[in-house]
Amino acid sequence: MKRFILWDNDGVLVDTELWYFKATQRALGELGIALDQTTYVQRMVHGASSWELAQQAGIHSQQIAAKRVQRDAYYESYLGNEAIDIPGVEDILATVGRTHRMAIVTTSTRAHFELIHRNRTLLRHMDFVLTREDYTASKPDPEPYLLALRKLGASAHECLVVEDSQRGLQAALAAGIDCAVVHNPFTASHDFTGAIHTLNSLAELPGILHDICKHRNEHRQRFDSLLKRYARAQPGDSKAFRLACAASFALLAFVSTSTGAGIDASADNAASARTPPSATIWQVGPERKIKLPSQAANFAQPGDTIEIDAAIYLNDYAEWRQENLTLRGVGGMAHLKSNTLIPNGKAIWIVSGNNTVIENVEFSGARVVDTNGAGIRHEGGDLTLRNTYFHHNEFSVLTGADPDASLDVISSRFYFQRREGTFSHGIYVGALGRFTITGSHFKGTDRGHQIKSRALENHILYNRIEDIANGNSSRLVDLSNCGLSYIVGNDMQQSSTSLNLNAIGYGPEGCEGRSARQHRLFVVNNTFVNEAMNSTLVRNHANGQALVANNLVFGRTDFLQGKGIQQNNVAIDLSLRIPGSWDAPPGSAAIDTAQAVFDDDGAPIVPNREFNPPLGTVARTLSNAPDIGSREVLQNTAVHSSSM
Repeated sequence: MKRFILWDNDGVLVDTELWYFKATQRALGELGIALDQTTYVQRMVHGASSWELAQQAGIHSQQIAAKRVQRDAYYESYLGNEAIDIPGVEDILATVGRTHRMAIVTTSTRAHFELIHRNRTLLRHMDFVLTREDYTASKPDPEPYLLALRKLGASAHECLVVEDSQRGLQAALAAGIDCAVVHNPFTASHDFTGAIHTLNSLAELPGILHDICKHRNEHRQRFDSLLKRYARAQPGDSKAFRLACAASFALLAFVSTSTGAGIDASADNAASARTPPSATIWQVGPERKIKLPSQAANFAQPGDTIEIDAAIYLNDYAEWRQENLTLRGVGGMAHLKSNTLIPNGKAIWIVSGNNTVIENVEFSGARVVDTNGAGIRHEGGDLTLRNTYFHHNEFSVLTGADPDASLDVISSRFYFQRREGTFSHGIYVGALGRFTITGSHFKGTDRGHQIKSRALENHILYNRIEDIANGNSSRLVDLSNCGLSYIVGNDMQQSSTSLNLNAIGYGPEGCEGRSARQHRLFVVNNTFVNEAMNSTLVRNHANGQALVANNLVFGRTDFLQGKGIQQNNVAIDLSLRIPGSWDAPPGSAAIDTAQAVFDDDGAPIVPNREFNPPLGTVARTLSNAPDIGSREVLQNTAVHSSSM
């Protein structure tokens, strides 16, 4: 029985394949490289990059990197202006979602994926999404689908993949998962040998799923009939005994392998018990039957969605233990406010289940006896926070130290965390496997670090991390125990009264037990406003290498202390900064002078987004060559402004 469906995104749920090709074709054309659709499709089948054509033509890597950024801008323009919806997809997801848990596994970047689905409702049917940033090797490698199986807690035979490309099919088959391929004119020439079904359109999928179930039930009925014959056979009737026994076990083996579902002694009862009920959307609010989030936490089932009306929920505390929950404020932010000591001694919300998504929820006032009260205590597996707001807590988020767990924070605010008598941190991440934060804003942390993380891998991208006037925060980013870390494209500011003159600290508490790869730090294309007399942008306490490149600093600074490489950074007198702006001044040495930089795997580190006040990111559009710093200065346009 297929209980889970893993969807490809581009070409299956939305019609984007053509526009990604056109964006790539347009950008390569500007380098003098002609790319036709046949060549593009052939390279795509094998996971090859079309940009290798530019490398083979001898074009400089910096020019290629700049045009890849431009390609993304073209693609995003197409996504915003061209028709990419596939008729009927929403209805099909609603139908199939009543009986199957579902997720999306895509090779799209997170930024592109969010743009595609920003004004669409397809994601409400999904347990989770894996984008290109969530795994190391892309399709046709099986890693993305193997990761999805782990997140679902599912075996391969319980899943069906829906794809439209040869490399997607190869990835599914390599992961041991059956794959149905839906027709897409853009990939019609691909080899789909090995697909369990080929569909002319997604409208055929519900029938295919029914046929799989019917096929299994027919074989079960035949098996049960043979079992009855076996039960009636007498030991002395050796021929009948041997015939029934051989046929029964042969059929058992066939059904187990062909349908992906073994048969046990309890047959239909066991199959029924393994099939989860349909996910439920629970509505919570002062005018609803369910008044409080904590009430919903008591009876929600795995895979459910809790929609919480915008209102203040005073001193309401909950633990969410279920897997695959979505907790969402609707009609505005649901505000979980505490004005007393929290009875559980930990947090307003404790999240101990795996694969939880929290969005449009505000947390404030968290306090406990031990002064480490948090808006959220993360004690489970993967957790995603989207458009959340933490303010005036002792801590915003405190996590555990599970190396198999992750925390993804998207477009969220962390303001004025404070503890009596000691320091706080804007966010405090334990030794998780991965921590990612994008498009978010930090300010006003009291005496502690704005971002403190012990994760094995850190991606701190396109945020605004700043103190307030006469503020007293410590480091902007403290990576206490190293970790493979990327700090790219951030707006950063320290006040003259900061308690620490190192903006970024790497490994100050030791990095024992971390691999050589987890001793690598990349600090690229950030803008740092230093209001103190002296400072250091990066203080590397570890033995591993740090790369500090293409950063813009307003004020006096050392770009790097400790082991590492600093290249192509620019310092500008603080007095030349336009108040409220994060742009390089017109005509400065930072304009059009960024150099191409690469990580240890040879992949370019190219910022393709910018922080977009008040929250989120926008595409970083080139004017000429890339600029140093977190932002591009667009010629003949108003400068970026707005400091929140």
